[in-house]
Amino acid sequence: MKHVIPFALLAALAVSCDKEVDTGTLTTNPLDPDYIGIPLVEFAGDSSYKVFDNAVAVDTVYRLKYHIRTDLFPHATAYSVEARQVGGDGMVEQHGPLPFTADNVFTTEMHHVTYGNSYCVDAQVLVSGSGSKVFRVCGTAHE
Repeated sequence: MKHVIPFALLAALAVSCDKEVDTGTLTTNPLDPDYIGIPLVEFAGDSSYKVFDNAVAVDTVYRLKYHIRTDLFPHATAYSVEARQVGGDGMVEQHGPLPFTADNVFTTEMHHVTYGNSYCVDAQVLVSGSGSKVFRVCGTAHE
């Protein structure tokens, strides 16, 4: 009888290990590209200002701030952020690598904007060379 119980446990284990994991259902880690859940990147504020040269306005700048929700990370880890202005010149801003205890608020400046227009940033969190899904954060330039 003593030998029957371990054999039954082994048989049950073999049956349970036989099942394949459906990776399409693994969508709860916010650092994965297929994440479905609370946004990892969120709007954190904005401001606009004019740049003057000899009392002549030469630029209008919009500053869009976004916050990385490190509280959603599965564990404390260093990370980087890549951000690209939507419809911009294609330049990518890189922030990091940052310690887990960092401020978590980043700013992208957009030049030659028009008050009343909306501007967006696509931001992606990178951990150990792997990227999260891209999150879009938008705001409206205002006086």
